[in-house]
Amino acid sequence: MHISTKILGVLGCALGLSAVTACGASTQTAPTFPTHSLSLVVPVAPGSSPDITARRVAALAAKSLHQAFVVQNHTGGAGLIGIHDVASASPTGYTVGIGAVANFALAPHVTHGALAPSQVDPIAEVASVPVVLFVKASSPIKSIGAWVAYARSHPGLTVAVDKENSLLDLNAALLARATGAQLRIVPVGTGKQALSVMNGSAQAGVLSPSVLVPYLKSHQIRILGVFAHQPIAGLSAPTFWSQGIHVAAVPYQFMFAPPGTPQAVVQRLAQAFQQAVDSASFRSFARSDLFSATYAGPTALRRQLTQDFAYYGRVLSEMHKSAAG
Repeated sequence: MHISTKILGVLGCALGLSAVTACGASTQTAPTFPTHSLSLVVPVAPGSSPDITARRVAALAAKSLHQAFVVQNHTGGAGLIGIHDVASASPTGYTVGIGAVANFALAPHVTHGALAPSQVDPIAEVASVPVVLFVKASSPIKSIGAWVAYARSHPGLTVAVDKENSLLDLNAALLARATGAQLRIVPVGTGKQALSVMNGSAQAGVLSPSVLVPYLKSHQIRILGVFAHQPIAGLSAPTFWSQGIHVAAVPYQFMFAPPGTPQAVVQRLAQAFQQAVDSASFRSFARSDLFSATYAGPTALRRQLTQDFAYYGRVLSEMHKSAAG
């Protein structure tokens, strides 16, 4: 990204790297960024899995920055309110947010007012959250192959997802398309898929395994397959990809800043989050919560978001055309 002379001057003041020519002040060197606490906007409710992840990684990044993150939960509008609050904040680096790929790569194609990747400054990917297909533990189906065969021979098999046009919904739809199974994909509400499978109103569900931990510990559900390219630590179930079913719309979470944030500030924040993600503490937390601690810097993250934005737009267009036909 090109940084103008004007921005470099502002950046110099923020980072304490400039003298009179940049700041119009004394030749005293100011403290380096950050000089006070930062705000972390989380667009979901306190206590939710993304909220817990955000708080954990921010606490670790704060050690590198030598300043605390003050977490603020700005909920509503399926995350849009919190995301817009960050995007409209002053681009100084003191307000950052945590978002998910669905917020920026999927939502703009289906939700009015959702922001595209180009409308924020990505900082760092911090987590890759797998999605799994699961059934009741008492089900005689014990493998991906057996489930696909059963689904093909039982048109209308019900699969519970959270809501329409989510990544969970998309994974279920892509699974149906890839296997030729005629699935009845039913939105049941966020986090309610396990209950739907347990009470028999759905024969299978698609959900993040971190939400399923209580059901796994009590042996009430069985994970059949993981929508991912690579195996996930802590999960013994195979990936669909490894079984020749190339379906893997993988959710990931990342930190972002308002557009126009000085790149040196973005890089400083990215370094802090990289250290947090690479720490033994965060990796241990990720294993226990059944997700992957993954890092990507600002450039790689922007490239991935842009690619995902184009991919999901194309897939949704193809699926809508197929349904209309």
